[in-house]
Amino acid sequence: MKGFWSDLFARHGFKAVLGIVGIALALLFIYVGFWNTLFILILGGLGVLVGGALDRNGSFLETLRRIFGREDNFDE
Repeated sequence: MKGFWSDLFARHGFKAVLGIVGIALALLFIYVGFWNTLFILILGGLGVLVGGALDRNGSFLETLRRIFGREDNFDE
């Protein structure tokens, strides 16, 4: 059975993954509604962006400073 799944994803990776994503989105639309689904997708996207920044930088506070902070130095 493992060979089937690895072969499926090797040959049709994007089709398989995006098909599963489409089914998941359809179920979310049906069960929680359009606006709630949109809210979930926005928060998920923000999580991916912050997680990617943390992977590159390694420090949560430094990532927050880079995203929200200004580079001005007022200590002079």
